[in-house]
Amino acid sequence: MKAERSPEVRLQEPTRVSALASSSASGSIPNIDLSNEINTSNRSETRDSEIRQLAYKLYEERGRTEGQTLQDWLDAEAIIRQGGKVAA
Repeated sequence: MKAERSPEVRLQEPTRVSALASSSASGSIPNIDLSNEINTSNRSETRDSEIRQLAYKLYEERGRTEGQTLQDWLDAEAIIRQGGKVAA
């Protein structure tokens, strides 16, 4: 019985922007709206910052004892997910 070979996969070189511009019919590169990705990134950074601040407050409330970093983060994440906010 003869084993089947998988199809050969060939990697292509990344396409350069100048190559796209010269090959397009209109001579221009399509405009891509990245505002949603930027807004998502900003929300993620804000959320991480809130979690970090709250986790540190939980660490302080526990008397600054070491060894519970992950639990503090998870607890803070759960509080924020349930609508809790970090008090200024």
